[in-house]
Amino acid sequence: MLKKKIYKLHEQLIKKYLIFTKGKDRAYSFSYFNINIREGRNIYYKNKFLFKAQKIENLLQKVNSKDGEIYILGSGPSVKTQNLQILQNKNVIFLNGSINLASKYQIKPFCYIILDATFIINKQDIIKQIPSNTPLVLSLSAVNAMYTFCPKILQKHPVCLILNPLEPYKGTKKKISDLENEYFYIPPQKDTAFSYYPDKGLFDGGTVMSNAIQIAFYLNFRKIFLLGLDIGNAAQPRFYENDKNKLKSGLLKDYETKILPFMKTTKTLAEMQNRKIYNCSPITKLPYEVIPYFDFKIIEEKNNVN
Repeated sequence: MLKKKIYKLHEQLIKKYLIFTKGKDRAYSFSYFNINIREGRNIYYKNKFLFKAQKIENLLQKVNSKDGEIYILGSGPSVKTQNLQILQNKNVIFLNGSINLASKYQIKPFCYIILDATFIINKQDIIKQIPSNTPLVLSLSAVNAMYTFCPKILQKHPVCLILNPLEPYKGTKKKISDLENEYFYIPPQKDTAFSYYPDKGLFDGGTVMSNAIQIAFYLNFRKIFLLGLDIGNAAQPRFYENDKNKLKSGLLKDYETKILPFMKTTKTLAEMQNRKIYNCSPITKLPYEVIPYFDFKIIEEKNNVN
């Protein structure tokens, strides 16, 4: 507990220092102030070498060319109602706390994504359940927290980076209109964006699932199934939490300004590229007119799971 408090205090002091010395538009780096990227993708904590980051492009090597489906497993309460045993031989991207289901159902993760350092700081027991050799896809702030609280994890797994194109490493905040059309799809209303090339940055669509969706598109999966994307019940504990240990969620706060615009753009791109994307959550705030509903029981029946 003391270590967590010291970590947060350190962040607050760095943020104040950056605001005072560099201005608010450059203070966002407070959450990874000690992390440095050198010589391309070599990652250091201050002057200590940690690892060489892999390219998200390298995940193409894991894609089963005979199976155009991928499942993105979130942490919404609805996950508890679904029989995940059928995912044992599927491509599955795990998000945050859903990783504790990998061992339970003997699912080999395609990759594991963490965007929020707060999750690492407060859920170290879950972090330690990552199956061996699972590719990690981490934000810089997540790398910082991982090295501070679970440093051995970074030594056991290949790591890819999530770079925020609106908050470039050691740069100044950008606007959506500043993004390059070569690397990002920007809808006419310019209220969101979608990355064509994840190694150039992944747009923050208000939820870690938005990062996974962009990766799934890039890896050319033709059918994408979203699980645990409930949103409307974000005030309730996630499937792995209870009322005493739940973390705050920003989903409802970001729904109108980030999540809904991103998902509408996802729908547009899916139609343009002849892909199918489905929301398997039986309870969700996101209209099924945006991301259509797919009853997970159909998949269960297809796979003859009792």
